[in-house]
Amino acid sequence: NFDENLPKVEVIPQDFGRVLLNLFNNAFYAVNVARLGRHSLSNPCVIVKTESIHNQVVIKIKDNGIGMS
Repeated sequence: NFDENLPKVEVIPQDFGRVLLNLFNNAFYAVNVARLGRHSLSNPCVIVKTESIHNQVVIKIKDNGIGMS
């Protein structure tokens, strides 16, 4: 679910890409562990949403994996 009207934001591409990659890897790992483990997750899901709130770009990544201890 991506906001098509986001403003341009200055970032360091390598750092920003690394942050997103780590977030996605963690989310995919969590849903995979839940799917294969005792939780027997039948519908693993990772959701990505972008939006503009109060002149800031917000990126939300949500999963239905095992969570953090």
